[in-house]
Amino acid sequence: MTWERIHGRAQPPAPARLLRAGAVEALLDGVDLRYVRTAGVEAVRRVYLAVRDPNWNTIAGQVSDLEVDESDDGFRVTFTCRHRRGELDFAWEGSIVGEPDGTIAYRLDGRAEGDFDYNRIGFCVLHPAEESRGAAYRAITPAGPFAGRLPDEIEPQRVADGRFLSLFPALSRLDVDLPGGGRVAFDFEGALFEAEDQRNWIDASHKSYGPPYSPDIPFRATAGERVRQGVRISVTPPPGPSTQGDPSTLAVGAATGAKLGSIGLGSPTHDGRPSLRQLGLLRALAPAHLRADVRLAEPGHRAALRRVLDACAALGCDVELAIYLIEADADVLTGVAEELGDVRPARILVFPADAASAGPRETTPGALVALVRDRLSPASTPVGGGTDMAFCELNRTRPDTSSLDVVAWSANPQVHASDERSIMETPAALADTVRTARSFCGDRLLAVTPITLKPRFNAVATREEDEPAAGELPAPVDPRQASLFAAAWTVGTLARLAEAGVDSATYFEPIGWRGLLEREEGCPSPERFPSAPGMAFPVYHVLADIAGRRGDDVLWVRSGDELHLAGLALRSPDGVRVLAANLTAASSPARVTGLPDGLVSVRVLDGTTAALASADPESFRRGGERAAVAGGALALDLGPYAVATIDVPTGAARHDDPSK
Repeated sequence: MTWERIHGRAQPPAPARLLRAGAVEALLDGVDLRYVRTAGVEAVRRVYLAVRDPNWNTIAGQVSDLEVDESDDGFRVTFTCRHRRGELDFAWEGSIVGEPDGTIAYRLDGRAEGDFDYNRIGFCVLHPAEESRGAAYRAITPAGPFAGRLPDEIEPQRVADGRFLSLFPALSRLDVDLPGGGRVAFDFEGALFEAEDQRNWIDASHKSYGPPYSPDIPFRATAGERVRQGVRISVTPPPGPSTQGDPSTLAVGAATGAKLGSIGLGSPTHDGRPSLRQLGLLRALAPAHLRADVRLAEPGHRAALRRVLDACAALGCDVELAIYLIEADADVLTGVAEELGDVRPARILVFPADAASAGPRETTPGALVALVRDRLSPASTPVGGGTDMAFCELNRTRPDTSSLDVVAWSANPQVHASDERSIMETPAALADTVRTARSFCGDRLLAVTPITLKPRFNAVATREEDEPAAGELPAPVDPRQASLFAAAWTVGTLARLAEAGVDSATYFEPIGWRGLLEREEGCPSPERFPSAPGMAFPVYHVLADIAGRRGDDVLWVRSGDELHLAGLALRSPDGVRVLAANLTAASSPARVTGLPDGLVSVRVLDGTTAALASADPESFRRGGERAAVAGGALALDLGPYAVATIDVPTGAARHDDPSK
């Protein structure tokens, strides 16, 4: 087993440390405070310092002089940290103190080490979305107290007069009710705090941040300028016993009423053609469609479309046609129609080529849809639009759905954070995007396309992005694409999207370091991207496990800890298939319950089998072992980010049904 196969890096993840302050516990992850819990209830998802450059990129810090002192009912953490990229250079001293009464205080004393531009330097407090959805809160502002409820459906990030509007007025204190009767209170020092609904970018949280947003960004820091802030957290446990579930249990229940939608692949971003071997592997996925991005302003758009149409013919799948245009491009559509010929796309998605985040055309205007429908679409082809950016843009500028058959948006888990714990939190929020879209799109088809591990572009950049330094990967490429980590995350997203009832989802690309298979000649930077020529990435096997299962019944699945295990269960006339994924970097036992007693087939993709799965995917997929289900439960040992595929034979009776 190598860590490259597990999470794309040669080193194991840095260990986190469990700290206790009276009846409250929290995880120290680097210098971030995570998962503040009491009596089994998560009160705070994360507290961290955000340093954001003028394009809203998060600049990671280098930690030194970290010291942790613990007692039986308290702790004290001290450290120094420095954030540097280009001209940006900010250093700070931090302390985190936990008291026996359950209060935790996090403070920073920072200094600009040079002159630089920035958009934000300040604390962010994340409130877990599941625990805080609809929760009552009370706040104190300079204008006095007020109260309300945090949103259940995703609240749009609204803009007025060039300013992003907060969920509530800037405040110095915030009290939020917890499930079961508890409460968490925040006292903010050194700045007032605002809030936003981070589920707009599939972060599973509401976020409080300070200082308040200003339309005057970017700010200019001068050498020696000081920043001092503090957050004091006070947690009141709910009465009664702990409600924390068993994190090692994954319960399977009855049908949800949802059917698995169509699953396709993203538009290729390189010109290489698959080998005959790779074509065979891709055909085995039975993709419903292959996306073609056609930008009418680019001279080579017809040739690019032809390449994708040829690939669709070779794979036996439809094309998902994404057209980027403006009204003046009407005549150019004739060439697209000629390339399509008799091909009828699975859907046509229309995006304004001049779209910009927080602008009036960040979603598709009806006039462009009418133009494309008139020039390209037979009556049987769904035509739609939405945004090629995040759900944030769709939610803020909601299109007129009367002109759309399909509403689409894209998704990736790294808009705000790139660490593995934060990424693994995102599947639940992805489901919330579907649920919220359904509230204003009615019965329109919903398509999440494309889904990528990293952002394809920076939708909120205000200046040109720096080119990667020598030896660095391009910004849209993540070395974890070729690892078990990406496979486990994909199980989580598929499970949530399926249960939410999404009609279509488009994942990754067929080939290359943003895809499912490595190029036969290998990647251009093997020292940075740990892959072998022609290998099948672990995520290939996740999509292969749902190949041809469109329309299957989606069964109810719940995890005892949704940050620990994820599961997808599909029922067809041939039986039930369950995918169970370990969402953590630690080996863990797991129990899948709600299964019929008897023998089932189990195949595990983990650190010990990844080499075979990558080099000889057909042999790996023919493998597996028989295992016994006793008392309705199957016991598994799942390594870091491992995925188990369980096949239950047709006709087996359910042992129990925890969904009832």
